[in-house]
Amino acid sequence: MTSRYPAIASDIAKLFAARNTHAVEVAVLQPADPFLDMAGEDLRRRIFLTESETGLTLCLRPEFTIPVCLDHISS
Repeated sequence: MTSRYPAIASDIAKLFAARNTHAVEVAVLQPADPFLDMAGEDLRRRIFLTESETGLTLCLRPEFTIPVCLDHISS
């Protein structure tokens, strides 16, 4: 069975743990508005967009910064 993470992942996790940090799991699908607000509407044609059952525009997470910040704000 193949590991989900590369071999170096455990070393990286140890470095972060030594600095008293913790891992954050963020969803692959994110609300699109924060990304479009930061990068502009030009991003709309370069990312994968879909819509939730409730009509919310979602995108495949193009990077980690915004989801991690939103997770931090909500905690």
